Amino acid sequence: MKTQISILLLCTAVLCSCSRPDMEDPSEPYQPIIELGKVAMDRDSLPWTANFTCEYTYAPETSAFSFYVEKFRQNNILEIIGFDDIPTQPGMYHFGKTLSWAIPLIPKVAIAWSIDGDQFLGMVSADSTYYEDNRVEVVRYDSVAHTVEGRFQVRLRTISGTPGAYGLPEQISLTNGRFHLKIEE
Repeated sequence: MKTQISILLLCTAVLCSCSRPDMEDPSEPYQPIIELGKVAMDRDSLPWTANFTCEYTYAPETSAFSFYVEKFRQNNILEIIGFDDIPTQPGMYHFGKTLSWAIPLIPKVAIAWSIDGDQFLGMVSADSTYYEDNRVEVVRYDSVAHTVEGRFQVRLRTISGTPGAYGLPEQISLTNGRFHLKIEE
């Protein structure tokens, strides 16, 4: 009987000494990829950032967006960088080839140059038939706040114009791209 009581007390002591695991701390709050209103990337391996304008592609119901920036280069050449028809649904998407500009909701990207805003000089754009690793990833979309975050990498090449004649590149690589934008309606 003493043995049974000793075993019972020993088991009780073992059970009492066991403790429940501590509650896990809640995960850290979500940290955005980049500051709201910014697009950053490495342009031909050099850091580059700008404030882009972001809009729904056609209307808020289409669930796609576009963003672009216009900057003046040396010699008063206007440079327009545009990303178009990117779905708001989180996921990975490949940029469409050059000839798909007319097809809606296929992501596209291009850089165009002009003088005085009306004399076209040339353009480089993504071409999925030439570079297969051109992609954009939508990481987060907030349909209430109308904000979108994501990453991209793309290599662009000349499709029209004469970039070499004005010292403009025939190929551009945009890597380590990040965006966090408010979509305007």
